[in-house]
Amino acid sequence: MSLDIASIKVVVTGASGFVAGHIIAMLLEKGYHVRGTVKDINDTSSYSYLNLLSNSNNLEIVQLNLLDPYDSTNTTSLLSWNQVFTNDITFVIHVASPYILKPKDPQGELIDVAVNGTKTICEICE
Repeated sequence: MSLDIASIKVVVTGASGFVAGHIIAMLLEKGYHVRGTVKDINDTSSYSYLNLLSNSNNLEIVQLNLLDPYDSTNTTSLLSWNQVFTNDITFVIHVASPYILKPKDPQGELIDVAVNGTKTICEICE
């Protein structure tokens, strides 16, 4: 069974990051539809360059709180997660991870956040 690339939708977490940016560029170049997640949709300076990529018309940027898919105090709620991870998503590439140059608490600010974000993605994709 072969898939038509133009019909494949891929979610890429951490779309504003360096690695995710390269992954998104390659996916768009190949003709995939990409839904990229960012922590703060209002911080366009961190991801606006993605709109300059070829086939960026196949790119959608959405905001998600990877640590709490049920976060009702933020604009990211369960409904938002359900809208992002819809049945038409074929693949999820999870590359979101915190990046802090001088964390006061490396375990809490980096490792725990990365592990818990990954657990959330795995639970959503089950």
